[in-house]
Parts: sequence; C-alpha cells; structure tokens
Amino acid sequence: MGRPLLIIVTGLTVVFGIIQLGVWQRISLIDEDNSESAKEYDLRHHARSGLDEGIRKISHEENPAFPFELMVDGISIEVDVYDGTGMDLQPHQTRLDVRARGYGGKTYEMHAIVQRPQPIPETKGAVGLYGENNHLNIRGDVEISGYDQSGSGHDLPGIVGVSDEEDALSMSGNAYTIEGEPDEYVQDEEMNTSELDEYYERYMEMGQRFTDESTSFGTPDNPEIMIMEGENSFSGGTDTMGGVIVVPPGSKLELGGNFEFEGLILNLGQLEVRGNVDISGGIMFGDNSEADFEDADEHEMTGTSRISFDSSVINNLKEKIDISHPNEPKQMVALYE
Repeated sequence: MGRPLLIIVTGLTVVFGIIQLGVWQRISLIDEDNSESAKEYDLRHHARSGLDEGIRKISHEENPAFPFELMVDGISIEVDVYDGTGMDLQPHQTRLDVRARGYGGKTYEMHAIVQRPQPIPETKGAVGLYGENNHLNIRGDVEISGYDQSGSGHDLPGIVGVSDEEDALSMSGNAYTIEGEPDEYVQDEEMNTSELDEYYERYMEMGQRFTDESTSFGTPDNPEIMIMEGENSFSGGTDTMGGVIVVPPGSKLELGGNFEFEGLILNLGQLEVRGNVDISGGIMFGDNSEADFEDADEHEMTGTSRISFDSSVINNLKEKIDISHPNEPKQMVALYE
C-alpha cells in the first residue's frame, strides 16, 4: 500500500503543480494585459489633454500656431490642424489631429471636428416659409430657383414651407418661374420658426442698425449683419451688397430699384420685393404673429425679382461671419479614435 500511495501523492503533486503553473501564467498574462490597457488609457488621456489645448488655442488666440508639441510625464503630444483635403468640412469647421507617443514608441491617435457656432440657419430652399401663417404673393416676372447657381449640383427646392402649397402661395399672371429639386415647392411639416430663434437673437446682439441709405452695407468680400428696424425702403446702388439682412417682428422692409445682394434675408416682419431685385443665397420667413402691420403675414414679390440659391454664397457667409460670443469656446461635433 505504501508504494501505490506514494505514486498517487506524487501524481497529485504534479497535477497541482501544473494547475498552479497555469494559474500563475494566467495571472501573469492578466497583469500584462492590464499593463497594456493602462498604457493605452494613459496615452488616450494625454491625447485628450492635447486636444483640449488645441481647442483652447483656436477658440481664444488670434493667430494660433500649429503644429505644436507638449511634453507631459515623459509623453509627447503632437497637435496639428488638418487642411481638410478630401473631407466634407464646412467653412466654419476645423479638424484637429492629435498623436500621443510614449512607453517605448507606443502611439495613440485621435481626430476631432470642432466648429464655431454655425453663423446661419440650415438652408432648405431658395425661399423658406417657416411660419404656419406665412403667405407669399407672387406677381409679375418673378423667378425663384433652388438650382445651385455655383454649379456644384447641390440643388434645393425653389420654395420649402411648413404649410401646403395652396395655403402658402398666391400667384397671378404667367410670367413667374419657380423651379428646384426635387420640386418647385416642397412641404416640410417638421419646419418650425423656433429653428431661427437663436440666430435671430445673436444677429440682434451683433448686427449694425440701418438708419438710412447712407448706412454702409457689407459686401460679398466683407459681409455684415444689418438690422432693419422700423419701416425702411432700400433701392440698392451700383455695388453688390453681401451679408445677412434681418427684419425684426413689427418691422417692414421694401426692396426695390436695382438691388443686388449676396447673402441671406431673415424676415420676421413684413417684406416687399419690387423692381429689379437680384438676391443670391436665400430668404427665410419666420412666424409673423407679433407683427404690427395689418397684412404682416403677406409677403409680396413683384416686378422682375430674382431669388436664387447659391451654395458658394452660403459657404462664404459661413466662412466670414462669426456670431460667437466673446471667449465662447469652439464646439466639438465629432471625435474619431
């Protein structure tokens, strides 16, 4: 009995030894995995710190220098601005590339899209009727086109509105033209004048007030925000104007003569367009329930007016108009790791 017992004990010892070895190997692998995970986590943490510094620079420094490098706890953090080649970046957006290096050459990369507040509402058509009470009267040789005049093929409806076409439009004569893609008029029941509220508030804070026709308007190269309070009539001049025109609730704007404008008109009051008026960009009509005029919900377009969508005009506004508040940080809208 002694010898067999010895063999059994010896066998069990070997088995337990093998099991223990396997356990220690497993613990060792877990420790190694945890160590690698800890290193990756640490690199990611440092990369995010570099990203935060990059956002701070482009938000608050007038001429931030890129690329730049930080050295923190023996980890190198490189931050650069990507030129946007091959990416569908908007003019008010920036891509930041971050690379953290450490632990014997290990790297962690992340890419972020950051932007200042979008300076204009989303353009849905050459003319947008956001208010349920909006009604557009079209008479004469009026042309409204949602076909992109820049030739990029980013075509939109001629008119898009929250109400159906019968309630939104009154047209007389047969000289008018409304065209666009996928149709001349598209109903979008999800549209709401509240989409315009934040832009209106920022424009009212930052725009200059129109006093008379001697007031200096912006140009396509230097677009401005112009607030048209009260009753105003403007006939334009020899130069093309550019920027954003805002007609507040209770105000009235009549455009006539040879008025040429590249930009956006945000109308929350009453707008009349007469004469040889050429608007490239778009017009957005909000809900006029607060207007004081008897026919405040009636917007007239007569004469030989032309309103056309142009994505190059819209992109120019996005690039050159800034509605950020002082020290307002840029917003991160996408992060890729």
